[in-house]
Amino acid sequence: MRRRLIQMRLIRVFLSAYIGLLISFLFVFFMGNGSLKQYGLLLEYKTRLEANIVEMERINRDLRQEFRYLGTDPEKVRLLARKLSYFKPDEWVVRVAGFPRDGSYYEIGRILRRDHHAASGHLFAKILGLLIPILFYVISGLITKSSGR
Repeated sequence: MRRRLIQMRLIRVFLSAYIGLLISFLFVFFMGNGSLKQYGLLLEYKTRLEANIVEMERINRDLRQEFRYLGTDPEKVRLLARKLSYFKPDEWVVRVAGFPRDGSYYEIGRILRRDHHAASGHLFAKILGLLIPILFYVISGLITKSSGR
């Protein structure tokens, strides 16, 4: 009888550990780092990076074109100098109240950062992996005690 009781406890311990590991592995597979959720977030980040590259290539083309114009077109140089508040000595500046100033500026692209901690569930998986076996062991002990009486 004593031997049977020890065997039942060992079975409960191993079964509890197995169920805890299984739940932890499943949780990490679906929710932890390197999981399906993280993979989806990385694909989304990749799409954003590719869109950013296309936008930066467009900006680069526009800046190259403007650079070429600055080297060859004197009117373009004159207009850019006026935007920077450089005027000829005989020119007058007229500012109209309520009329917005030309706020043109050069955008050179955006910096995209990835949130490394967005779907990190390792701590939760570890706690879950420890608590589930303990709970299973306690509950199975209560069930065997109540069915044994």
